[in-house]
Amino acid sequence: MHKNTLNLFLKELNIKHTNSYSSSLFEEHPNKYNLYGISQMLNLYNIPNIGIKVENKDLNSLELPVIAHIGYDFVVVNKVTNTQVGFYWKGKHTILNIDKFIELWSGIALIAEPTKESIEPSYRKHFITEILNRIQTFSILTITITLILLLCIFQSLSTIKILFLLCNLCGCIICYFLLQKQNHTESLYADKICSLFKQKDCNDILDSKVAKIFDWLSWSEIGMGFFISNILILITFPELFEYVIPVCISALPYTIWSIWYQIRVAKQWCTLCLIVQSILWCIFFIALFNESMFPDKLNYFNFIFIGMIYLFTIFSINKLSNIILSNQQMTNIRQELNSIKFTDDVFVTLLKKRPYYKVSRLDSNIILGNPDSSIRITILTNPHCQPCAFTHKKIERILKKNMDKMHIQYIFTAFNDNLLNSNKILIAAYQQKNQDEVRDIYTQWFNKGKINPDAFAKKMNIEISNHHVQEELDKHYQWKKYNQLSVTPTILINGYLLPENYNVEDLEYFCNINLTASN
Repeated sequence: MHKNTLNLFLKELNIKHTNSYSSSLFEEHPNKYNLYGISQMLNLYNIPNIGIKVENKDLNSLELPVIAHIGYDFVVVNKVTNTQVGFYWKGKHTILNIDKFIELWSGIALIAEPTKESIEPSYRKHFITEILNRIQTFSILTITITLILLLCIFQSLSTIKILFLLCNLCGCIICYFLLQKQNHTESLYADKICSLFKQKDCNDILDSKVAKIFDWLSWSEIGMGFFISNILILITFPELFEYVIPVCISALPYTIWSIWYQIRVAKQWCTLCLIVQSILWCIFFIALFNESMFPDKLNYFNFIFIGMIYLFTIFSINKLSNIILSNQQMTNIRQELNSIKFTDDVFVTLLKKRPYYKVSRLDSNIILGNPDSSIRITILTNPHCQPCAFTHKKIERILKKNMDKMHIQYIFTAFNDNLLNSNKILIAAYQQKNQDEVRDIYTQWFNKGKINPDAFAKKMNIEISNHHVQEELDKHYQWKKYNQLSVTPTILINGYLLPENYNVEDLEYFCNINLTASN
């Protein structure tokens, strides 16, 4: 899993989080490259935070960990001594002389003070999902290894064939690392192996033109398909082993060319590539001890058959690799689109092109949040509508963090007249309780209270039999009738229908835009 500024900072703060959610949140966030965006992400975790400018660049005055701005990037500082600074940059922990660090540091930092409520949203759900994914991966590996062992036992493989099998298993592992590096997927083990030559990087070779054939098939994919095919043929058709050996021998010239290219042309080493080439030679030397290196009688059908196995496996690996790469590219595309989508000017332009419905305090007095704020979110909602219940949860989460920047205006409707008492309950709650109590009552209503409205009203001590409640209900009905709206939930931003490409959660990004709200 990719390590980024967010999940490294969460780890240092000891916040309950999952790598899958935090990585996805960071990679797709429209403002992930600035401090404001990181602050927004921390807000989702209910972590109070603030950006500061340390004029004298005194690191010892800051409570660690902090996010510091260096050059055009951010690092997570987790250790400061009189002589050194320890920090995470691009997922790797680095130690730098304190004077050098201060020279690079702009003095800008983000500090955070977690509370008891600081936790990942829907943490339990994300945690269970992540655990199940790990169990699934472990189960697949376990079942695969078990099947290979059982087939080896069933086939009564000789020592030579077992050694051949082990070499190909090692080849699969190294090629898997190569594919990770090729697709620029973070891999702790692959990075450690590549760092054996500290001055070089495997990606310098893997990103070169010669790393691919026909611009669509890489040597890493061919290697993975080659080793997997050898294993499949050995454990399912051991009688064809003599046909596999010539194929393995034919791969040896590639190893000579690869080493020549790294020495004479690239003038740098790819450690993972060298390991693969070593494995190919090990396979050759193991084959030398086999009773026969070539079939006694050539059967062209067998050659065609194993050739099809090799081609099928290699093409399948290539296809799977392209799917994984496409998913990674889609993440980048989503982030780029989000960076445009969540620009204030873009949102306001799209918003002003949407249908406009005149709405004011005269149409509904059910206001939560800061009534003097410039952003009014009007929601036509049905107390018995399940999508409305989901919307309320999302709105409540946004309102909790932005109480002073926006206000929510509820307009209630119903499926039929028999359910109007539910509307009266929510209206009466607003008129008879303080705002904190109202928000709690609404949350309880949409959770379970709507199942038995009368019992809920009695429990909350809400009286619906007064003319003020009926007057408010009539205003809601008249507004809905005048505007001919019936779909719930309908969300308006200062009277404009929420643009189609935006959802409720997106509104949190626009808490600071300047929209004129008419009361």
